[in-house]
Amino acid sequence: MGCSCLVGSERTLDDVSLGKKTMALQKILITGISGFLGSHIAKGLIDAGHAVHGFSRRPCSLASVSCVQGDILDAEKVAQACEGMDVVIHLAGVTEHDALVGHPLPSFEVNLIGTHNVLKACQEQGVSHLIYPSSGKVYGRPKSLPIDEQHPLQPNNLLGASKRIIEHIISFTASSSDAAFTILRIFNIYGPGQRRQFLIPTILDQLAMGKKKVVLGDLTVKKDYLFIADLVEAVKVVIAHPGNGLNIFNAGSGVSSAPQDILAILGKLLGRKIEVESTRERLRPEEHYEERADISKLSALGWKPKVSLEQGLKKILQMEKDLPLAGD
Repeated sequence: MGCSCLVGSERTLDDVSLGKKTMALQKILITGISGFLGSHIAKGLIDAGHAVHGFSRRPCSLASVSCVQGDILDAEKVAQACEGMDVVIHLAGVTEHDALVGHPLPSFEVNLIGTHNVLKACQEQGVSHLIYPSSGKVYGRPKSLPIDEQHPLQPNNLLGASKRIIEHIISFTASSSDAAFTILRIFNIYGPGQRRQFLIPTILDQLAMGKKKVVLGDLTVKKDYLFIADLVEAVKVVIAHPGNGLNIFNAGSGVSSAPQDILAILGKLLGRKIEVESTRERLRPEEHYEERADISKLSALGWKPKVSLEQGLKKILQMEKDLPLAGD
C-alpha cells in the first residue's frame, strides 16, 4: 500500500509546453512501474510535471511516488490503484522470451486477466485514457518494409501472439466506451538498466566479463532499435493527443540494424576490435527477418526519434560505466 502523496507539482490545471502543443498536467497511473519501461517513463512524466502513481508487485524504487503494491491479478487492488486517475499506462505483464516459452500458461494468465482487470477498473473509475504498450512482434514476418499500422497481424512468437490477443480485447472494449485508448506498437527498445537477457545488455555483459569472443545467435538479421528516451517522448506525445476511441501507433526508429552493426559501433566507441561467434543454441529461426517500422503516423503528432544507435550505445556506456570509452 502506498501513501496518498502526489508526485510533481500541484499545478494540475496548468499546462506545460510540448513543442508547439501544450500538455495539461494529469494524474497518471503506471502499472509495472518498477520495471525497465515503467521506471524510465515515470521519471520522464515526473520531469514534465505530472502527478505519477504506480502499481507494482515490488516496492517502488522511485522516491515520493505514490505506489500501490500488489498483483495485477488482484482486481480489487487494481481498482484501488485506478481510483482518481486521468490516464493509465498499463505495462504490467510478462514479456520476456524465456518466461513466455518456459511458462506459457501462467504468462498468458498474467497478461490477459491482468489486462482485463485494468480495463474493468478504468471503466469503473472513469479513467479517460488508457495507453497500452504492444509490440512490433504482432506483425510477424513483414510482407513489405517499412511496416505500417495497417500491416496484417500474423505474429509468429508467443510475445507477438500475447500482444495481439490483448490488442483485440482493448479494441473490443474501446468500441463501446467513451474513453480514449492508445496502443503503441513498440519495436526493439534498449537503454540503461535493461534486463540482461536482451541483445545489447548481453553483448555488454560479455565484454565487461573480459570474454575474448562475444557469443550470439544470428549476426545479420536486422531489427529496428529505439532508445528508451525516445519512447518516453512518444508516451508524452500520445498523452497530449488522446484522440477519440482507439488509436494505434508504431514506435520505432525507422532504421534497421544487425548485431554485427551494433558490434562495429561498440568497437568504435571502445577503441578495440570485438571478435564474435555465432552459435546455433542462440538462434531464433522464427525471427529470421528484417524489421523496420513506418513511424510516419506518430511523427505526424510532432514526435520523432532523436537518439541514433551510436548515440544510444554511448549513453549506456557512460551511464553504466562497466566499460571505458576510447580516450577515457
